[in-house]
Amino acid sequence: MSVSGSPPKPTVSVFKDQQEVMEMMEVMEGSSVILRCSTKIFCPFHPPNLKWSSSLNENVIERQYQSQTELISDLNFTVTHYHHGVTFTCTATHQLQQQITTQENCIKADKYYCELQCNCLNSPPSDAPKSTSVSVKPAGLVVEGRSVTLSCSSDANPAVNYTWYRDTEGLLNPVQTGPDLIISKIKLTHSGRYYCTAQNKHGTQNTSVLLDV
Repeated sequence: MSVSGSPPKPTVSVFKDQQEVMEMMEVMEGSSVILRCSTKIFCPFHPPNLKWSSSLNENVIERQYQSQTELISDLNFTVTHYHHGVTFTCTATHQLQQQITTQENCIKADKYYCELQCNCLNSPPSDAPKSTSVSVKPAGLVVEGRSVTLSCSSDANPAVNYTWYRDTEGLLNPVQTGPDLIISKIKLTHSGRYYCTAQNKHGTQNTSVLLDV
């Protein structure tokens, strides 16, 4: 008589601040997150093995805990914007003992993969604006009478709102909102320093450019 079977896929869950994440939530960049993978132990003499992997080549802390009936592997890491869209995979390797009529034992290795489609990490990590910059098109010398576009960009989540200001004798006067400030038929009077403010609910960052006509 032979006995065989397929062990279930490992269970994957997410913990933040020592609490299991049960629904969609926002994760701030810099937060500590634990991904937990668990699987049942069917044979204490041949316990399973759990292994985490992802598309990121990074240093992470992996801890394992074992009871008589369950093996748990915790993956600890700090969330950054590089984790957005990354799939974490937990591999459970079970060694199943097959008993056959000759009383010989055969070890069968089965691997199961569990892709992390996780509530927490499906939402990109949240962060305040950073790397905010301004570009001028066309680049180079600004010629009177031509059209000039000032473009502002920023790296943040959620997306930022852009506001343009012009420095007028030490006072910042709002010009318009949006990432692009277009000046048609530029004149000498348009010369001066222009500021772009990128803002979301997590913070604000400013940058400026000097326009010399």
